[in-house]
Amino acid sequence: MINLILPSKYAEALFLAAKNNNSVNNVKQDLDFILKVFNDYPELEKIICHPVIVKENKKNIIEQIFINKISNLTLNFLFFLIDRKRENILKKVYEIYTEKTMQAEGIKKLEIETAIKLTPQQKNTLAKVLEKMFNKKIYMDLKVNKGILGGVIIKDKMKLIDASLNKFLINLKDNLKSGRVDKITAKKKEIKKVKSKKHKK
Repeated sequence: MINLILPSKYAEALFLAAKNNNSVNNVKQDLDFILKVFNDYPELEKIICHPVIVKENKKNIIEQIFINKISNLTLNFLFFLIDRKRENILKKVYEIYTEKTMQAEGIKKLEIETAIKLTPQQKNTLAKVLEKMFNKKIYMDLKVNKGILGGVIIKDKMKLIDASLNKFLINLKDNLKSGRVDKITAKKKEIKKVKSKKHKK
């Protein structure tokens, strides 16, 4: 399991700084842009996260690419990560920061696993059901998991709502096993009673 304690602390610090600066959404847009650049140029990310490359060289590269394209707050945060040798947690910090911005706007993030890719209509229907269930606006992080056979698995942080066909089958199998054991136990008791009566006679 990934340790989220450190990324959470950095994300919290960045969120509070952005909140005090009235720039929560601006910082979110900055992080969106940074992660997009890293995704488009994976070699750049490797350089920034490489443990052998010296800090000043990394900071110079970051400054050349992002100066005047992101806020000073976000730029200084990147420098701070580099100084602390925490460049590799940026993506997790981004995920947690994004979740914090959604929470501030009253939006709940849920991870949704389905057996097949949902159509736009199915997404809309599911979103309405979940919004009614949680009484909040919902952001769905959708993933396809063919292993669940059917239905959906909803992950709400540490909570798990399993409405999959796979879970239903497992429960059914367990119930059948339990029922069989109960029948065997009852049958044994019945045999003992019959034997006991015979002995008394």
